[in-house]
Amino acid sequence: MKKLLLSFIVAVSVGTLSAQVICDFETSLQYGPVIIGGSGLQTTSLVANPAPDAVNSSQTVLKANAYSIDNNGGNKIDAVMFQLPEATTFQANDFAAVKVNIYVTGGTPATVLKPRGKAGIWNADNVSSPAPGIWIGVVKNRVDGEDGLAPNQSGWMQCYFDISTKTQTDNYDAFHIQLDWNDERAEDLEIYFDDFELVTEIPDNVPTSIGDELVKAPQIINDNNLIKINSETVVSEVVVFDMTGRVVSQLQGDEINQINIANLPGGLYIVKAKAEGKVYTEKVLKR
Repeated sequence: MKKLLLSFIVAVSVGTLSAQVICDFETSLQYGPVIIGGSGLQTTSLVANPAPDAVNSSQTVLKANAYSIDNNGGNKIDAVMFQLPEATTFQANDFAAVKVNIYVTGGTPATVLKPRGKAGIWNADNVSSPAPGIWIGVVKNRVDGEDGLAPNQSGWMQCYFDISTKTQTDNYDAFHIQLDWNDERAEDLEIYFDDFELVTEIPDNVPTSIGDELVKAPQIINDNNLIKINSETVVSEVVVFDMTGRVVSQLQGDEINQINIANLPGGLYIVKAKAEGKVYTEKVLKR
């Protein structure tokens, strides 16, 4: 398998807290999950893992049925919320991300699930007024294909929802995940969730089972305000996002080997590189 190597200069900061499991579904939940909103996502149930693999070998997972919808009215949203056990809370700036395993089967997931989902955290006593800027987009997903599941997707995805830049100090006790369905789905789907966990670090390499292969994220380093791309495969697009999801720099071409970010202010950015139909995403810090 050909490998892609992205190069930047990166400052690394690792938290000192240990990971905190929100729910792993091996035992009954004290609260929920509660399905909220949605365009066809139905009541969930705990079931046996339908496809144990290297990413997720747990015995019990959460299953949700998503019924077919058209897309005449634009994007459709499905969402699920979990409340932590009583007296268990966390603060956004104590953790780097919320990790969750997601598996989709049935219908044609290659054309329907776009991993642009969001996650929210709040105090369940005030769910009508979550703290400002609480929504966080997916920054890590190891999926084959551009911005979604490819036809040969056959395993669990590890997704990381970045909360490292959130500075709210409220004691949060609820977590919400939202899926953005970009296209219509003519057939019913089954969506499985497992292992919601607060983690102190977003790893550089997050494998997802795709057929018989493991796709790994590229290594990322900074070089004098240039994003340098050393690749055995052709990189056709590089996009830089700020932490609000706004595109701040973009290049498209037949073969891209660098992008200049000297004009951008210091801070955290998300960099996405597309190479031969695969999308690689990484968070970087510009000093």
